[in-house]
Amino acid sequence: MVYTSGNEQVSTQMINQFNSLAGKKIGLCYFSDNWYKGITFPLPQCQQIRAAGAVPFIRMQNWKKDSKNLSDMFITHANITAGKADAALTTYAQAAKNFAIPLLIEYGVEINGNWFPWNQEGPNAFVSAYRHIIDIFRCVGAHNVKFALHLDLSENNIANGGGRKWYPGDQYIDCIGVSAYGEPKNGGLGFGCAGSLKNDGYNRLASISATKPLGIFEWGFGNAKDTADTLAAIPTLYPRIKIIQIWHEHVIGDKSEPYDRRINANPQNLAAYRNGIANPVYTNIYSCPGSPVRMNPLTIPVAKAHLTPVAPKDTKHTPANAAVAAGTTAPQGDTAQQSSSPIIHGAMVDANGHETASTAPINSFKTNMCAK
Repeated sequence: MVYTSGNEQVSTQMINQFNSLAGKKIGLCYFSDNWYKGITFPLPQCQQIRAAGAVPFIRMQNWKKDSKNLSDMFITHANITAGKADAALTTYAQAAKNFAIPLLIEYGVEINGNWFPWNQEGPNAFVSAYRHIIDIFRCVGAHNVKFALHLDLSENNIANGGGRKWYPGDQYIDCIGVSAYGEPKNGGLGFGCAGSLKNDGYNRLASISATKPLGIFEWGFGNAKDTADTLAAIPTLYPRIKIIQIWHEHVIGDKSEPYDRRINANPQNLAAYRNGIANPVYTNIYSCPGSPVRMNPLTIPVAKAHLTPVAPKDTKHTPANAAVAAGTTAPQGDTAQQSSSPIIHGAMVDANGHETASTAPINSFKTNMCAK
C-alpha cells in the first residue's frame, strides 16, 4: 500500500513518488475497496494504478463501517451464498472484465483474525461466500481476474492446519498470502517479518496448498534491520514466495498504530529498502505463457495474461551473500538457493498517513451456477 495517512486514496502521483523513493517501480498496487455504500467496482482507483504502470490488487472489504462486529458487515456471507448480492456482484465482475488488464482480488482481509467482521461467521460461511463470488466472475468470463486468500501470520489458528479452514481450495484460489509484521508489542522485541517466517511461519503457510504461489501481502514497521533481513532472506530461503508488498503508511493520531511504516520512516530504513529491493529478483515485469519476451502489464493481451515473471540473471546478489545478510538458515524442506523466478514488487502506497497497492492462473473450474 502506498498511502500514508490511514485514508483510502489512490493516485498515480503517489505511486510515482513511492517508485522514486524505492528506486524501483512496483508491479502491484494494493488498496481497499470498502463497501460502505454498496458493492461497486473501484474504476477510478484502478485507472490511476494502471496509469502508473502497475496492476491493481483490490481488497474487497465487506463492511458498512470500520468495526469487528458482525452487525457492521454490509452483507453477511450467508446472504452472499444465498444469492442476495448477485446483481451487484455480477455488475462488479463485468466491470472488472471490461477493465481488460490483469487484476488481483482478495475477499476477507486477514480472515483468520477476529478484528474484522468478516471473520465472525466462521470458516464454512466464509468459504461458501468466497466461492460464490469467484463463481460469478467466472460466469461472466472475467479471466483477467485472479483471486487470493489473505491470512494473518501472527494468529495461532494458522498453525496445525488451521489456515486450511479458511481456504476455498486450489480450484478457486490463485495465490495465498499473509500479513507478516512481527512488530514489537507490549514492550517486547518482536520477530520482524523475516523472523516470523523463520519461526515456522513459512512452513505453516506453505502447508495450506502444495502448489499455489505464496505472498507477503503486508509487512514493515520502519525497522532497518527487519527490512534488510526480509529482503535478503525471501529470495534464498522461501522459494514459493512470489509477491512481496510493503505497507508504506504512517497513520497519524491512532495509538493502536504507533509505527511509521513508510520505507522512508528514517534514513537507515530507506537505505535498507533501496538496497534490498535493488536485487533483480524483485520485479514488476510479467511474461505471457511460453514467451521469453518481458512485458509491462499494460501491454499484455488479456486473453493471454499470465503473471509469472521471467527470471532475470542475478550477477550481484548471490545466495550465499543474501543468507549471510539475513542471518538466517533455510526452513525445513528448503535449501538456500536463489528463487528460480522473480518476485513481484508491490506496495500499499500512502505517504502522509493515508492509503494506495500486489498478483497469480485462473483455472477453468466451473459450477452449475453459470447455468442460472
